[in-house]
Amino acid sequence: MSNIVIYRPQEDSAAEAVHRPSPPFLILMGIGILIYLINPGLPLLGRAGIGMTVLGGTLLVMQYPYLGVAGIVALLPLERVFPGVPFFGTPTVALGVLTAVAFVLHIIADKKERRYIIYVEYVLVLGFLYHIFISNPEAAWLTPRNRNWFITYFQLTTLLIIASELMTPKRQKLVMILFLAATTLAALDAYTSFSGGLTPVNGEYLTSSVRRARSAGLDQNPNTQAFYYNVAFVFATYLYRQYKGLWRHPVFIGAQALLVLGVMSTVSRAGFLTMIVVVFMSYFGYPFLTAQRDDVTGRGRQLQTLFFSIIGMLFIAQFVVPATYWNYISESLINLDDSSLDASAAARLQLAESGINQWIDHPIFGIGIGQFAVLYRNTHNMYVTILAETGLIGFVLFFGLIISAFVSTFMTAIKAKSRDISMLAATWFIVVVVVLFRGPTASTLHYDKLMFAMLGIAVNLRRYVDYEGPIEDMEM
Repeated sequence: MSNIVIYRPQEDSAAEAVHRPSPPFLILMGIGILIYLINPGLPLLGRAGIGMTVLGGTLLVMQYPYLGVAGIVALLPLERVFPGVPFFGTPTVALGVLTAVAFVLHIIADKKERRYIIYVEYVLVLGFLYHIFISNPEAAWLTPRNRNWFITYFQLTTLLIIASELMTPKRQKLVMILFLAATTLAALDAYTSFSGGLTPVNGEYLTSSVRRARSAGLDQNPNTQAFYYNVAFVFATYLYRQYKGLWRHPVFIGAQALLVLGVMSTVSRAGFLTMIVVVFMSYFGYPFLTAQRDDVTGRGRQLQTLFFSIIGMLFIAQFVVPATYWNYISESLINLDDSSLDASAAARLQLAESGINQWIDHPIFGIGIGQFAVLYRNTHNMYVTILAETGLIGFVLFFGLIISAFVSTFMTAIKAKSRDISMLAATWFIVVVVVLFRGPTASTLHYDKLMFAMLGIAVNLRRYVDYEGPIEDMEM
């Protein structure tokens, strides 16, 4: 097949040395992390460990820019663990800048003739970036609360383009593994905090105590973490199907169990509902989307996996999750009516109505990016937020980007000649479905780094529709 890319190092013989493993850098990072873990309270050694880790990581990313994208995605569920970085704010921003620099340097160093192509996703995301600035420059550049929205979306646009150019199918598996490991740790921390935070009153656990005990794990936002746990569940399902051997059962199904506990620990109603969609899509979506759809043996294995997973989830629901949690879910979701509508849900409906009214008053350009939260507060609805703040033009550009990814991953899944590519595309299609389902209750999803990296990966996968071999035969 013919892949049209801006940068593909495996084609450049001069770059072969750059893409061989570099044990010294890995050893440097490992020693640095070990020193910091052993001596976290000793300023000199602790700083030396951090310095060695940063130096080793920097050299690795400069040699392998795709590791920067993988690192950004893996760090997202662990934001609370790491301290702020001077001049950059968060480690993900610093790593993003480093990755962009490495990406540009590799393009410059690539002496072979390159062919360029402008994908529709590039036009949409660049059009959205231009729109939010030109429609309301003051809002885009000088919004209160220490956020420059133009810079934020410039970074996200850069992440999308870099992910689309660097994250080949084999590298996407690496992203999934790193993200799954990070979210599993975060979910374990969330459940530990949640179960320890439940305090009985007169020997009984009240429903209100569940809300007070909610935990975001290793991040600040429980709803965002619930979204990450659900995405990681999809990754675990894909990885389980890709590997063979008995070890995969405890590793990936065990990870799924922890992720389910993590979702419950966030006490996020949207996270709980999304989890139901994720479980359904993970076990029933693949046979209808992938090249396995006519594989009877594959279906048998899927049913076997589904059976054991259901047994495991029922065990968790009955013996691990406290009954008070189910009472809370029942009261806030199943028995919800106009008379029992809680204050949080009522406030969100009012905010959504205010957002629609703002859009009616400013239908074409909106009130300015980030301005709704300044005038009111977050709508907790991605669709209403984009519509109110960027108007009809911004709404079409932004959701055109997501719908393009939806169509691209779906068509790749059903048309790919390679079973591996089909499975990979189906996985990202399910993630796009999760994004669309999560949108009506999300307050920060429209500027989430994981979503933009995923959109870039959707562009990348389209290039491999005609590839016929397994992913493992590709160069890293």
